[in-house]
Amino acid sequence: MSTPPRWDLTPIFPGLDSPEFREACVRLRREADGLSALLDERSTPRRSPAVDDAAVADLEEIVGAYEALLEISWTIESYLMALVDINSNDQTALAAQRALSGSLGGVCLLGRRFAAWLAALDLDALIDRSSVAQERKLSLRRLREQASHAMGAELEDLAGELHALAGAGWATLRAQVIAGIQADVEIDGSVERVQLSSLRAAATDPDRTIRQRAHLAEVAAYGAHAVPLTAALNGVAGERSVLARRRGWTTPLDEALFNQGIDRAILDALVTATREALPDLRRYPLAKAAALKVERLAWLDLSAPVGSQRRWTFDQAAHLVISAFAGFSPTLGDLSERASAERWIDAEPRAGKQGGGLCYMLPNGRSVIRVEFHGSYDGVRMLAHELGHAYHGAVLARADRPMLQIDAAPAPLMETASKLCEEFVRQEAVAAARRSADVHGELDLLDGFLAGARRSVVDALTNFLFEEQLLARRAKRELGSDEINGLMNDVRLEVNGDVLDPDYPFPWTWAAQPHLYLDGQPFYNLPYLFGQLLALGLCAQLEAEPAGFPERLDEFLAAVGRRPPSVVVQSFGVDLASPAFWASGLSMIGRQIDRFEFAIDTSMSS
Repeated sequence: MSTPPRWDLTPIFPGLDSPEFREACVRLRREADGLSALLDERSTPRRSPAVDDAAVADLEEIVGAYEALLEISWTIESYLMALVDINSNDQTALAAQRALSGSLGGVCLLGRRFAAWLAALDLDALIDRSSVAQERKLSLRRLREQASHAMGAELEDLAGELHALAGAGWATLRAQVIAGIQADVEIDGSVERVQLSSLRAAATDPDRTIRQRAHLAEVAAYGAHAVPLTAALNGVAGERSVLARRRGWTTPLDEALFNQGIDRAILDALVTATREALPDLRRYPLAKAAALKVERLAWLDLSAPVGSQRRWTFDQAAHLVISAFAGFSPTLGDLSERASAERWIDAEPRAGKQGGGLCYMLPNGRSVIRVEFHGSYDGVRMLAHELGHAYHGAVLARADRPMLQIDAAPAPLMETASKLCEEFVRQEAVAAARRSADVHGELDLLDGFLAGARRSVVDALTNFLFEEQLLARRAKRELGSDEINGLMNDVRLEVNGDVLDPDYPFPWTWAAQPHLYLDGQPFYNLPYLFGQLLALGLCAQLEAEPAGFPERLDEFLAAVGRRPPSVVVQSFGVDLASPAFWASGLSMIGRQIDRFEFAIDTSMSS
């Protein structure tokens, strides 16, 4: 297999000891001090019977200062997180993170001060008079709404200072523990100590005995680290519960919905449609169990191969992605070629590297992408997904969207491009398999799609319901690992029914899933459910009316953060509060399950 690439971060900064990085750190502090001084100086907004030129000038100056601070802090923080992502033992990067934690945390505090300052203005009148405010009106109004939930300047400052020691500190601990976990597992008759990421890779092994050994070793490894992992989840969840209550939100979910641009009507439509589709979606694990010749599918079988068991080289994966992207639109194809040529991607598995995939979109339109490529189709899918995020970032940069809009872009819409890109690549691969009459290859691809859709729909719903109940309990008391595991198993049974074998549970999903710990972003599973079904719903429209779709998609992506989600999707004629729309995406999954069942019958009879 061709060696997966390592990324090149030097275009961001040549190194932590470079003059460029040191100057950026100086600029970070200078921009923060400058904005703080401006807010102090204009702490009492100039008032007149009508909004005058001086008030407009004040607003535009402070907006400019805040956006300059967002740009430099975003760049520095992304760079440091990327360094630690690929080497959790990089002591120099960890030391730099600690040294800058106060400055980076101060950006959030200044954002809250800016929001409080906006709350004292006649914002609507300023929006009418200022083109700067008009362009950013959604972000400014959301900041003003956020200010209405502030605890007060002194308490917000205190919460910000303590955050590095509380939620953020616990999340960092969890990441370091996960990256350092090793487990003993029997391989070829001898016991070897392997990284946690290697155990996850074994989940795709065609030999069920190997999958069983890896699964049991993984469960034992998490159990051996239960104390720090449980403390980390309690710390993150506890901080979220306390702050949501003190800021006047009814529940942490209400705060999350506001931050994600979703109202209760949209959430109810999304969850209702998904729940109603669950019996149909359960056909997939039942069919896969038949293909694997097991009575019931176990957790350890979810990623097992059922088709050709093709192993992809990274070069083959990259070629497929570039071809599929170029087939959709030249600009998407160009983006994937640029990412490859400029080494945006780090795909090589190695010790100390965080598992899974992540894209850091930089303000200048460049991205850096972390994936773990082990040669399965899931690695191909993950590459397409993260490149979709990079494409969205490039579209926003090309449209010259201001930092306030990019920073406030709701997470659910930020998953749309990535999910669409997954589908473009899958369709390209399926078309190639059909041209060569490769039934087993098509079965493998169908299984890959359905496994990914299951994670984005069934698992996302499971994790959403789990987090909702977790936060409700954590608001009252601290939870032990047995209770947390029991809650996870109960919710998984509620969503999956009895299609999964209870003899091989995996109750540690909460510890394995980094999204539960993301800084200030509770209920991050919702965007995956939302994004998957929105993307599939749009794919249905693409099938029906392909003309002009790439252009409409770019307009849609460029408008994210500029208009509310319910308005952005109107260019496609979508009503997010209608269960029928979400059902259209779910029905596309059902169609693929039909093909999967047919392909299994065909392959078993051939």
